[in-house]
Amino acid sequence: MRFPVVLFDLDGTVIDSGPMIVSSMKHAARSVLGQEIPDEVLKAAVGGPGLLAQMHELDPERVPELMFEVVSPDRESRERNYVKKRKEYRQLGVLEYVISDRIRHRVTVYTASPQGYRKRVLGPADVYTSPLLPGLAIPLAGVL
Repeated sequence: MRFPVVLFDLDGTVIDSGPMIVSSMKHAARSVLGQEIPDEVLKAAVGGPGLLAQMHELDPERVPELMFEVVSPDRESRERNYVKKRKEYRQLGVLEYVISDRIRHRVTVYTASPQGYRKRVLGPADVYTSPLLPGLAIPLAGVL
């Protein structure tokens, strides 16, 4: 029998997802950072200020080159994605920040330059590419 619904229980309502989250974080720390981080440190980061801040706390020298965000329809999310996160990512040194906005049917790409972020707006007829991911080409008609 097939079920017409897929349920993601990320807040632990149906099952205790804590051990899976910590296991995933341990794997990421080992694979990406090359570090073994104690469970207590990882547990303290769960539900904290966000993934970028968590990873920065674990390895302050490492900055992601590329960040993707998907805008939620509420006004607070728009403010957070288009203003607050853009400023935070620029200060951290993120080279490219991509915002997918299905409500406005556009993808906004901010690329670091000596003068700050350069803005490029793409629509459904465009294809997203980045020099940071050579060979990647995402037709936006299927995304927006």
